[in-house]
Amino acid sequence: MGRTNEAKANKVWFYISLAYLGFVLISNFIPAIPEGLFKLSALVLLFSWYFSLAKKQIRYVKETYRSGYDRKPWMKPLLISFGCLIGVYVVLFVIAGVQELVFGSH
Repeated sequence: MGRTNEAKANKVWFYISLAYLGFVLISNFIPAIPEGLFKLSALVLLFSWYFSLAKKQIRYVKETYRSGYDRKPWMKPLLISFGCLIGVYVVLFVIAGVQELVFGSH
């Protein structure tokens, strides 16, 4: 859409989200961190992104294209997301198995 500054800002938010997910995965090995902290920080992250960038994008599309915006199908992105989710679960399952082998059950 030619809005390079917003594209760069969204790229930064993407990397922040990846860092958050990495922190969540690593925290599996640090049981002292309370779970509620992750739920709260996930909501803060989502709302921060929404109010800093997403609302502007939604407004821009509505004002610029009105009803002429050509919407694209969601099936492919949803299937990719679902595949990534399954991949994350497989990684977590492997990590849990390795953790069980190394530390044993308590």
